[in-house]
Amino acid sequence: MQKLTVEEQAHTLQEFVNLIGRVTVLPFPTLCLVRGGAAAGGCIFAVAHDNLYVAGKATFSAKEHALGIPFPPGALSVLRKRIAYPSVFRNLVIECMDYSAEEALKAKLIDGVWSEQEAFEKVTDIALSLSDFGDNK
Repeated sequence: MQKLTVEEQAHTLQEFVNLIGRVTVLPFPTLCLVRGGAAAGGCIFAVAHDNLYVAGKATFSAKEHALGIPFPPGALSVLRKRIAYPSVFRNLVIECMDYSAEEALKAKLIDGVWSEQEAFEKVTDIALSLSDFGDNK
């Protein structure tokens, strides 16, 4: 595996921060369907969306603190905006807890969990129901 230079790492991080910023200000609702795990940047990207759903047995974790990696600029604000309870924020961000799909739903971190077979159809139905909202024409 090729290692990135310091400059390449900084560029990649800045592009990620830019992507999160673009997702959060889109003039229409955004949906994210997670299949598998959403860890670190994947977790931050997922929670940046307006609607967050899970297919199957996804997990959510933000292990940056445990790894000694600083959160990208703005990431904690995105997480705070999405997470309803301070205890969930603490557990996810500070204590680096892994949330199963069922735990994430109970904690209101996500909006729904479906089986792999039904998830795409359910999310498509939700997307269609929101298609006239915002600047989506």
